[in-house]
Amino acid sequence: MVEHCKKAESKARQEQLIDDASTKDALYRCFADLSSMIASGDDGMTRTCGEFHGTFSELWPLRDRVVYRLASFDSYVVAFQEAKTADLG
Repeated sequence: MVEHCKKAESKARQEQLIDDASTKDALYRCFADLSSMIASGDDGMTRTCGEFHGTFSELWPLRDRVVYRLASFDSYVVAFQEAKTADLG
C-alpha cells in the first residue's frame, strides 16, 4: 500500500512539473528528457532523467501530457492575440 501511495505521489508531482512549465522551452526540455528515457525501450526498468523517472509505460502518458501542454500553449497565444485585436464595434 505504501509503495502504491509513493508512486501516485510521484506521478502527481511529475504531472505538476509539466503543468507548471511556463515557457515552451521548459516544455521542450521535459519532452527531451522523457523521450530519451522512452527511446531505451520497454524492458521494465525504471529510468531517471532530469526531474522524471518511471518505466516505459509510465513515461508515455507524461510525454503525451507535455505535447498537449505545448498544443494548448500555442492555442492560448493565438486566442489571446485574437482577443486583443477583436473588433467589438
